[in-house]
Amino acid sequence: MTKEQIKLAYSDLLRGGPKAARTYLDTIGKTLFDFADILYERKDITEKQYFDITGKYPPPPPDPQREKAYADWSHALTMGTIKVQQVFGPYPFPGDSRYLKDANNWIRNKLETGQLYDEDLQYLYERGAIEKHEVQDFLAKKGRTHHLSNVLGLPEELIKINLPTETTMLKDRNDVLLIGNRAAGKTMFLASHLFYIQETIRSARILSDVSGSYDYSQRLIAAIAQNKLIDRTHGGTCTNIPLDLRRERASRRNKVQTHVYPLNLTDISGETYQSSFEQGIESLPSNLRSITFSKDNPKILLFTIPVGEYIIRWESRVQAADGSLTTTPSEMLLSGFYSNVLNMFEKYDVLKKTIGIGLIVTKWDKAEFEGFSSVDDFILKKCGAFHKTILDLQKKNGNQYSYKTFTYSISSDLDEKKNRYTHNPKGNDEVYEWLTNTAYESNHK
Repeated sequence: MTKEQIKLAYSDLLRGGPKAARTYLDTIGKTLFDFADILYERKDITEKQYFDITGKYPPPPPDPQREKAYADWSHALTMGTIKVQQVFGPYPFPGDSRYLKDANNWIRNKLETGQLYDEDLQYLYERGAIEKHEVQDFLAKKGRTHHLSNVLGLPEELIKINLPTETTMLKDRNDVLLIGNRAAGKTMFLASHLFYIQETIRSARILSDVSGSYDYSQRLIAAIAQNKLIDRTHGGTCTNIPLDLRRERASRRNKVQTHVYPLNLTDISGETYQSSFEQGIESLPSNLRSITFSKDNPKILLFTIPVGEYIIRWESRVQAADGSLTTTPSEMLLSGFYSNVLNMFEKYDVLKKTIGIGLIVTKWDKAEFEGFSSVDDFILKKCGAFHKTILDLQKKNGNQYSYKTFTYSISSDLDEKKNRYTHNPKGNDEVYEWLTNTAYESNHK
């Protein structure tokens, strides 16, 4: 306010009281508090007179310690010596609204000028200080729109790879049946093992297209190369991937020879076998029945059981007296379910053509957290019934399969909540060696 305005307002105050002064102050866009603050600062009025004018007592004088703390903090914010994680406190004086106001202004300025790191964006987003669209705009200015999920710590989308609708089994090969319930890590193991075969072993060969299986295998391998998790396969589906494994072996005369092991590597959804539990093998797709129960080729069975997931659940269809169908939830231990599958194989003479059974404990990176010291400890505590079924059926007349257990993990840093990992598998080499040894011993009996 100018000196003239103060003089006029004061004159109206003396003549007509606060009401008259307010009438004049309204015409110049000021309030009684603006006017009273000036008079009180000039010591023209007392605290009692300030109250008579405004209806409130004047605010206490600034606390020198409080003002210095704010000035130091504001200077540090301007100079960039305060980290983003410190912008929201703790403040020297938490009740002072100036800190939060300055913090929000500082954030908006950093967004506009592009001066925030990825970890800063994630922290501010999780705090609710910035919106998702603001992060999108920030990244778009830097040509990084596709990095949004990674920056904000959002779950990565799962890669959807549908199994081919038809599959063909080649004769004169060993049929490797990969069996696992949903969430058992079966498809990720298959993808990782195919990556190992194609990119690490290299001398092994995935055969050219057979009913879309080559394309399917390459899409699995591509997902691994990009560190992407693959969505679960649909029930009632299976596919065969023909491949030739190669290993060099020394002969009796110490001459190194390359041996070729032709395999049909068959990926079967867990729900497919699950349906057979209640409805019998008639519920299995015709191509799967011909693959599983064919007596043309020797069989190698690979069962996957994950650390941390030991119960399978499904919806059972029940027919009421009036003929209507209802669904009820059902569940059973995964070990018991696999025992049922194996007994079904025994019933239909599949085990007489089986040359090897492998039990692969997937997600082994969780073992220590779950309290397992070894694979033997895990089998004893979580799949003892299935383990016993394998050993008991191994002794039956006509069954001559080898049996081995494995541990497997796709990564040591898998984050299942965010669907992220770095492909660093453990166990592929042991499974590969056992597959080739099993095929070799079968061929040289």
